[in-house]
Amino acid sequence: MAKKTIKSCYIWDELLMAESDRLPAVAKRASRVQSLIVSYSLINKLQVVNSTPALYEDLKLFHSEIYLDHLKILQKVDDDYVIGIHDEEFGLGYDCQPVSDMYKLVSVIAGGSVAAAKSIILGIADVAINWFGGWHHAQRFCAEGFCYVNDIVICIEKLRLKFKKVLYIDLDVHHGNGVQDAYNLSNSVFTLSIHKYEPGFYPGTGSVDEAGNLTGKGYTCNVPLHESYNDETMEYVFGKVFHKVYDSFKPDAIVVQCGADALAGDPMGGGGLTIKGYCTCVQNILDKQKPTVLLGGDNLKFIIEGETIKHKTDTEKQNQISTYKIFKETLCKGRKKLSFKENNVLINDESPNNNDVYNFID
Repeated sequence: MAKKTIKSCYIWDELLMAESDRLPAVAKRASRVQSLIVSYSLINKLQVVNSTPALYEDLKLFHSEIYLDHLKILQKVDDDYVIGIHDEEFGLGYDCQPVSDMYKLVSVIAGGSVAAAKSIILGIADVAINWFGGWHHAQRFCAEGFCYVNDIVICIEKLRLKFKKVLYIDLDVHHGNGVQDAYNLSNSVFTLSIHKYEPGFYPGTGSVDEAGNLTGKGYTCNVPLHESYNDETMEYVFGKVFHKVYDSFKPDAIVVQCGADALAGDPMGGGGLTIKGYCTCVQNILDKQKPTVLLGGDNLKFIIEGETIKHKTDTEKQNQISTYKIFKETLCKGRKKLSFKENNVLINDESPNNNDVYNFID
């Protein structure tokens, strides 16, 4: 297959970054990773797409109304807040601490992945990158494993408006249980997860025996690995499994969770990968030249993930300009507002000289 020039876009806006910085488990990580992307001048190689908060109807593509309505109640959470029984029923407690304006938080984070899906659907990009997304543990009725909203499932559901079959690939060290559960009965979404699988390791799911049920049987593939799996193992396994899954399923679009917690040195992962292992997998995926969404995910050591994101976003190191102001000035030079209404797109140019930035207006 002759390689074509790939159009890539990067999902970013101030609100998305600010809300992502409020996530208790990875506080301030989003802005630090963003500063690395700006410092390496990678932003100059990508088309920037601004997101807007996901609508209630978007969130309901996966999450239940009772869960979403409970999040709306949590408007002011301070140090004196006492976690109640209803909070715990919805998974808000030990690993998913409630924070102020919970509903705003989940709608903004989900909005980033909705914008990524729209960018693919509208043909703005062949590859849409949203490093603020990838929260794969959240369930329909509750938060789980640091994840308050399953933006991945919502993104996939948006893509299915245009693409009949979607392949989901999870590279996180933890099993992508929330996404697998969502499509356990589906034969139009194939879930492939390569992860660490050890007694007592969260979430405890993802064995080879989990292959989907009823109409979805055979559309789930789990590759459980032992602790400290390295690049050689990952590249061998991925090379064997991915291509067979791809050739058999024949997806129309691909969504990838690129959680970097399988890197050696992550305090909670226990994997032994380097940047090379991750990038080899991503390159294999991109070589298929299918519409692809790349999402972030877990990693508590932001410098490690920042370096991985830098390599995943581009392989060429640029001059380091550690100035956030430059990025904002670049965005202000031009904006396109896109109104996404069914199959129609209304484009209003505010600056005819720069087409780098898109705003989605629902």
